[in-house]
Amino acid sequence: MLEPEFIERMRKELLRMRAEILQQLKSDDESYREIIDDENPKDPVDAASDDIDRSNLDALSFAELQRLKMIEAALSRMENGLYGICADTGKPIPRARLEAIPYTILSVEAQTAREKAKKR
Repeated sequence: MLEPEFIERMRKELLRMRAEILQQLKSDDESYREIIDDENPKDPVDAASDDIDRSNLDALSFAELQRLKMIEAALSRMENGLYGICADTGKPIPRARLEAIPYTILSVEAQTAREKAKKR
């Protein structure tokens, strides 16, 4: 079982990560608006560059939103007393893994098993 001090440290880290993602999403939104709101006629190269920028922002935003969901789930698991317990096996997740990926819900073994199952 994880010590309350460790869980509190991980909670603070998750809150920091969440704030960072929210700030990044806000910044991305402003960048996206700048691309859309630019009313100057563009040559084809600039238009293509803007399309690439939009695609990159969309991909980044999607990945960040997914990570934000995992962080929120980890915070919820803390409130429910399930933080640090593998969702697949029910066994404790090692502290080192939680320190590396505070929002993980799987042990390394469970993650590996899922990845192998996806390949099949």
